[in-house]
Amino acid sequence: MYAGFPSGMFPKVCCPKDQGPLVYEGHKKFIREGEVRCVSCGYAYPIREGILNLVSAQPAFDEIAAANMAARDQEAPIYDSTGHTPSRIACELKAMLRELDPIEGKEILDVGCGTGSFALELLPRAGSVMGMDFSTQSLAVFAAKIDREENVGLVSADARRLVLSPESFDAVLSSWVLQDVPDRTSLLENMRFTLRPRGTFVATAYHYSVDLRLRGHPRDGFDASGVFFHRFTADELAEEVRGTFGNSSARPILLPLWRLPQWLRPWDALERVPLIRRFGRTVLVCASKTAGTPEAGLTNSAA
Repeated sequence: MYAGFPSGMFPKVCCPKDQGPLVYEGHKKFIREGEVRCVSCGYAYPIREGILNLVSAQPAFDEIAAANMAARDQEAPIYDSTGHTPSRIACELKAMLRELDPIEGKEILDVGCGTGSFALELLPRAGSVMGMDFSTQSLAVFAAKIDREENVGLVSADARRLVLSPESFDAVLSSWVLQDVPDRTSLLENMRFTLRPRGTFVATAYHYSVDLRLRGHPRDGFDASGVFFHRFTADELAEEVRGTFGNSSARPILLPLWRLPQWLRPWDALERVPLIRRFGRTVLVCASKTAGTPEAGLTNSAA
């Protein structure tokens, strides 16, 4: 059973109303039931089953975000076993870890953590992990997977609105979130804000692959669950992230072969071939907190 929110992680979170510090007045190391209070405005935020709820104090969701949250809540109990989700996550995580490593001892933020598939893989090596998502049901599934005391904090919040303290994390990752947000400016700014100097940002999003273009698939739309999406080219996503971080690089990953058994996936060789990687289903983007050249090891490519 999830032990609860680590009390040592409260300084990383701030009040959504006025960005004041949050304090816990008890003495427990892990809190499953209780509340934290803003020092500035006095507003109390509940902790239920270890999940810190900040959504209640944030502005109401717009129509697109509300539909997204409702769909994520509904899909949460079955998400991990849906379709090829485990295979896709395994391949995506491998690519993201290449950009995050070494992660030993690092404090990591997972924005849009969902049911915790990525965060749980990081825990054995990372110093701490904070998972943020606006789907409370997804966070509940995540919590159910944690069977011992772990330095992982779960926060229910809208990451587009500032709820985190400055320079609190060594790395920020986000999987398949950016494509669901029509205006990503504040989201990217908040993720940069909470990174420490020389911290790393790594994210993935839907790719507008060459085969999708040839078949006439739209770049924007709504999926079967009513969730908005936008498909990026690699150059497009790199440019957008560069506008916030001052540097970035991106490349397509996740070729359609990810559906094959692991031993049949010649990833490393094929993803280095520019023409073939245009068929990748996902774009991987990387940036650092300091301005300058893109991170080594991740090169821009044609989309």
